Amino acid sequence: MCAALASVGAPATAQDWSRFRGPRGQGVVDDPAVPATFRDESVLWRVPSGVGHSSPIVHGGRVYLTRDGATDSRREVVCFDAATGKELWVAARDFERYGHHRLNNASSSSVAVDETGVYLAWTSKGELRALRLDLEGELVWQRRLGGYDAQHGGGGVVVLFEDLLVVPNEHRGDESFLLALDKKTGEERWSIPRESAMDRTSYAPPVLSVSESGRSSMLFASTAHGLTAVDPKKGEVLWEIQPGFRARCVGAPAISGDHVLVTAGAGGGGREAAIVAMPATAEEEPVIVDRPRRNLAYVPGCLAFGGHFYMVADGGVVSCLDATSGEVLWKERLEGEFFSSPVSNGRVVYVVSKSGVLYSFAGGEKFELLGEFDLEERVFATPAIVGGRIYVRTFESLVCLSAGED
Repeated sequence: MCAALASVGAPATAQDWSRFRGPRGQGVVDDPAVPATFRDESVLWRVPSGVGHSSPIVHGGRVYLTRDGATDSRREVVCFDAATGKELWVAARDFERYGHHRLNNASSSSVAVDETGVYLAWTSKGELRALRLDLEGELVWQRRLGGYDAQHGGGGVVVLFEDLLVVPNEHRGDESFLLALDKKTGEERWSIPRESAMDRTSYAPPVLSVSESGRSSMLFASTAHGLTAVDPKKGEVLWEIQPGFRARCVGAPAISGDHVLVTAGAGGGGREAAIVAMPATAEEEPVIVDRPRRNLAYVPGCLAFGGHFYMVADGGVVSCLDATSGEVLWKERLEGEFFSSPVSNGRVVYVVSKSGVLYSFAGGEKFELLGEFDLEERVFATPAIVGGRIYVRTFESLVCLSAGED
């Protein structure tokens, strides 16, 4: 193994948060204008969000969410002005209700957005559908992709890569697959059959790794296959390593240089994790270099920057690991429980508890709690960081936070 991979753990510079967990799905951007602490005056605006657990996606000065519609058979994509919170449009679509976990709902899948439109995949009864809207909410295409069967219901994440929409569907039923569609037409470009794991649907979002030479690979985590790297242009499996996970993969893998941290878990316990050294060439194989065993995250994704992995366990223990060796540098406890994934401006880590407390702590080899701000509403969704602001979706509201008056 060598340092032939660009450090995706280094903060990306981006003006948009156009997919779940932002650039490359890593939750880290270089945005020093985001304040380390918040107060009541930091709330620039707060507007009703509607019912749903999808996370805010920000692109081109707009914020996008999904939410339940006016009836049990309607779901909506809604667009807000990022500067004011004004609702700009609503696109409603019919669907058939399906079973889900009591903590999930029918509007938990987040969209992906670029200059060509708004893209998402969501479930309708036992079926997965992908669709594209234009930037004013009009339907461009919709495609039925096949069956979907999951104990906890829907909640998957789609990813845009160049001219492709990548849709993972690793569920407990038949016909699991990884799929890429032409984002302009919705036609299939490539498909990879996958094994299914009983009651172990993968919800882990795909993340993007980019080598120093500019070669891209997309990483997928699942119980049945472990960690898989795919050439997103060709749909070819580059490598795969199976840590032997027994639980389901939910949180996004975190990448630091040529090391990636992948996790799995279950609601009753049994958390698992592995740090994998990724191969630099086609002749090399991936290697598991460490298996962290304590205070592991299940639902929240992990974070990587500055040569460290940051993990926020569902029960509130936050820890910092050396990204190469897996050595635990520190661990502390935050009050509350967590579903939301941590995000960072490259200096400070922000994470919101299920009860709605936004914590901020310093990145680095020593834990320093910087602030706590109570949003006074429950939160399952993951925040977005754009242009010195943090956008948080609560159970009731979409909230924009900043340093104060811009």
